[in-house]
Formats: sequence, structure tokens, C-alpha cells
Amino acid sequence: MEEKLVFKKSFGKCLRQKRTESKLTLQQLGLKADLDDNYIGKIERGQKIPSVYIFTKLSESLDLNLQYFLHEVKEEMESELSSKKWQRLH
Repeated sequence: MEEKLVFKKSFGKCLRQKRTESKLTLQQLGLKADLDDNYIGKIERGQKIPSVYIFTKLSESLDLNLQYFLHEVKEEMESELSSKKWQRLH
């Protein structure tokens, strides 16, 4: 279960980073992707995991390569998990 929570948090963090790098507000991304900005906010806060369809719409709106983005999420997850593991040991 911990991995799922870390995935949600990591995915949201990476999505927010890409959105801010694109200089878009939640509202602007919502309009561009034809999605509710409140839902995107929940994804960014790690409260929701998007479906493949929603993920595709977001990635197209941010001009992201899906494979590259998921690689970044995986790296963020690994960093988060190793940090938590280290904290438990000390």
C-alpha cells in the first residue's frame, strides 16, 4: 500500500513540475486538456491517480513524452522510498 501512496505523490509532484515549467495555471491546463482544474489539483496533491485516458490528455496538453514522464515519476518514487527507508533505519 505504501508504494501506491508514494506513486500518487510522485506522479503529482512531477505533473505539477511540468505544468509550472510550462508556465500554466491549473485553470489554463484544465482548459487546454478539457479537464476540471479541481481534478488536476487533486492529482497534483497525490489524492487521485489519473486513468490512462486522462494521463494521455494531460501529457498531450503539456507536450510530454509519456515514457520519459513515467521514467521521471519512477525516479522520484525511488528517491522517496529510499528516503523513507533511511529514515526508518535511523
